[in-house]
This record gives sequence, C-alpha cells and structure tokens, in this order.
Amino acid sequence: MQRILRQRWIRNGAAGILTVALIGAGCVFLWIDRNLTLAQHAIDNGDWKSARDNISVHLRFKRADAAAHLLMAEALIRDDSLVGTTKVYEALEHLNQVRETSAKAADARLYEGRLYLLLLLQPGQAEKSLLSSLKQDPNRLESHSLLWRLYDLTNRWDLAEEHFWSIYDRVSPADREGPLRDWYLSEFSPGAANAQLDRNLGFLGRTELPSAETDRRRLEAFLSAETEWADGYVILARWFKRQSAIQDALSLLERAERLPGAAANPMLIATRVSIDVEFGEFEHAQQVFDRWSTEREGYEYWKTAGLVADQIRRDNEQAVADYERAMETTPGKSDWLTQHRLAQCLLRMGETERAAIVRSRSKQVELLMESALHTRLRKALLTPRNPQTIAEMVDLYQKLGRLREVSAWQQLRPNEQNSTSVTPRQSSPTTLAGNVAREN
Repeated sequence: MQRILRQRWIRNGAAGILTVALIGAGCVFLWIDRNLTLAQHAIDNGDWKSARDNISVHLRFKRADAAAHLLMAEALIRDDSLVGTTKVYEALEHLNQVRETSAKAADARLYEGRLYLLLLLQPGQAEKSLLSSLKQDPNRLESHSLLWRLYDLTNRWDLAEEHFWSIYDRVSPADREGPLRDWYLSEFSPGAANAQLDRNLGFLGRTELPSAETDRRRLEAFLSAETEWADGYVILARWFKRQSAIQDALSLLERAERLPGAAANPMLIATRVSIDVEFGEFEHAQQVFDRWSTEREGYEYWKTAGLVADQIRRDNEQAVADYERAMETTPGKSDWLTQHRLAQCLLRMGETERAAIVRSRSKQVELLMESALHTRLRKALLTPRNPQTIAEMVDLYQKLGRLREVSAWQQLRPNEQNSTSVTPRQSSPTTLAGNVAREN
C-alpha cells in the first residue's frame, strides 16, 4: 500500500513539475511575443530606439522571425537620429535573414530593392532584389513600379515594358491614364520621367531643368556606388557614345570587360560592336559578337546580329531577316536608323519596291522623334483624358505600329468599349517590309 502511495505521489509530483514547466514556458513565449507587440507600438509612436530594444530581445529567442527582422529594418531606416549608411547596411543584414521560403520574402526583397536604389544608389543590387520579390509574388505592384523606375533611371526603358503592362492591367480603368502617360514619358521624354526622383536623389536642383548633364551625374553616381556592376559601365558608355565622346565610351567598356564574367554581357557586346562597326574595326567587332553566348533573342540581339551580317559579312539576306526580327519588338518600332539599314539591304538585294516602302517608313519614324512634337505632346498630357490628347496619342502609336498602346489610349474615351477594333492608319513595319527607339 505504501509502495502504491509512493508511486502515486511521484507521478503526481512529476505531473505537477511538468505543468509548472509548461506554464512557465508559455509565460516566456508570451513575454517574448509581447516584446514584438511593444516594438510595433513603439514604431507607431515614432520611438525607434525603444522599438529596436524590444525587437532585439525578441530576436534572441526567435532568431528566424521574419516579421521581427522586417520591423527592425523599419526601425533602423526611419530613425532620423541615425545618419549615414551604417544603419542601411544593418537593415539589409536583417532583411537578408528573411529566407526565400518565408511568407515575408517578397516584402523583404522589395524593401531591399528600395534601400539599394534610393539610399545606396546601387541599381544593380536593387534590380536583383526586385526581380526576386516578383518571383515570390508576381502581382506585387510596388515591385513592378520600382523596377520600372529603376529601368528609367538607368536608360533602359524597354526593359520596363512588362512591368508597365503588369501595372496597367491591375489598376482600375479610372486610374489608367497615369501609367499610360508615364509609359510615354519613359520612352520619349526620360528627363521628365525622372525629374522628381532626380531631385529627391540630389542629381537635379530644385529649379533646374532636366538635361543630358543630369543624366550623366546620375549614371556616374550609380557607377561610383557599384563599381562591380558591369551594366553600369555600359550604360554610362552609351551616354558618352550619344555625346560622340567615343574614347570615353571605349574606356568604360574596357573597364567593364575586366570584371569577372562581363565579357559575355549582352549589352556590352552590342555597344562595343556598334562602335567597332562605326570605325571600321570589323575583325574585332566579329570577335566581340562571337562572345554572345546567351540571350540570343530580343531587340539588342537581333539589331546587333543584323549589323554584323550587314556591315561585316555582307550577307544581305541574313541581315534583312535579323533586322526584321528587331523591328518586331517595341523599341525596334521606334528605331528609324535600323529601319533605314534594313532598306539599304533590301535595295542591294534588288527589292526596290520593298526598300522604298521601308525607307519611307524610316523617314516617318525619324520625324516622329523630333523634339517639337514631343514638347507639344507633353503639354497635352497635362489633361490626358481630353479627347484631343487621346487623339494625338492614338495617332502617335498608330504611326509607330504599336497597337496595344493604341487600344489602351482609345479605351480612355468615354463609353469606349473594350472590344474596340483597332485599325492603324499605317501598316506595321513588318508588313511594310514584306513579312518583315531610339539608337542606344
């Protein structure tokens, strides 16, 4: 009997100890989570130091808590008493703790993108983070929007196309004139598209008008902040090429080529080939083009492949095929110079009728690039839903053969049906060439 009582006492005692332990553990976890709640209250009240103190306690016990790492990044960045980039890198360390498998991964990568681009002026790193954010959540409008702005700031408006349409398709019809206006500015008036961000980032004075120098200051700042980003050298080299400062452009390309893996960079190859061809360095141009091992598609590739076939190999048929592929892309429809080269190839092949049509098309597109036209259009876009503005934008995109933009602008008209049939005034470049942007 005494043995039974002793065993019962031991069992009851053990159960009691376990209960106390479980209650104690529960209290500890409640205390840990309470720190995160207190941190959120502190953030809401702007008490950043208190927020960080509470989050630090929480992270001692829950080191992988994604929400806590995001809160810590916010508490660091929003604290104006902390100056310099130290807090930015500390915030990035916390964001890096948010794993790709976390439900908060898209938030963390978006936040990283903001910090890299807007505070550290590192668009290359920002691009990686934002693309990762969209891989986690393809519908994240903020990520699409920031990537679009990043591509504008780095003179790669054509890469923003999918992000523009992702935003356009997801906003309400009542709000679509904003993205349409900004998409026009991205291509035809990048200075105006970037003006506010350039002012915020210190590249443009409060009353200063955007200019090529604004562009140069921004691109040089990006390169200075991210010296291992090959695209940064190429983008700045293209700026110098547009200013006819070829030696400066070549120097930047050579610096880029010395970076690991950069020799096969498609944008670098396209830029170097165009310069080599311009100065008759055909053998070197062919050698550079032969390094193009990936991404053998898209505007950059087909335009460059056509140039090599046209100017180096004198293979007119292949050049026509490549140029036509380039003309099918959105930037190709604005590239009057490549269209002119296509006409020359057709002429050498004896296709005089087709050559005349393409040459006429090239001239028309060249006229559409004149600054006077776009000065007028920018003024018109102050009232984007004005019927006259809509008519002018429809006319521009019809002449360029950009039917998707034509339809989008037509749908801004009152009572416009989504099923509106679009018949451009001019045939597309592909049709004009018989199954067939500006210069970077």
